[in-house]
Amino acid sequence: MCVRTDASPSVPLPAGLSADMSISVHHSPLSPSQELRLVGSVAQLGDWQADAGLRLTQRAGGGNTWEGSVTVPANTVAEAKVRMRFST
Repeated sequence: MCVRTDASPSVPLPAGLSADMSISVHHSPLSPSQELRLVGSVAQLGDWQADAGLRLTQRAGGGNTWEGSVTVPANTVAEAKVRMRFST
């Protein structure tokens, strides 16, 4: 996935602002030793390092929806992917 946090490429947001990004994904149930992480090309998403990525949590009430949110600087363009990993 590719994420843009600006209004459009020709109208950048003022410096110093940030954008909240939320993600919800559908995934089959995980074992207690597994977790989902959103990893990506910016520090807030771990710079592609799964251990440092955003840990997604199962939506309240269970089910197959996993969620997370992160704040990134305005005018950020990031690539990201969801990874399943074994928790430590």
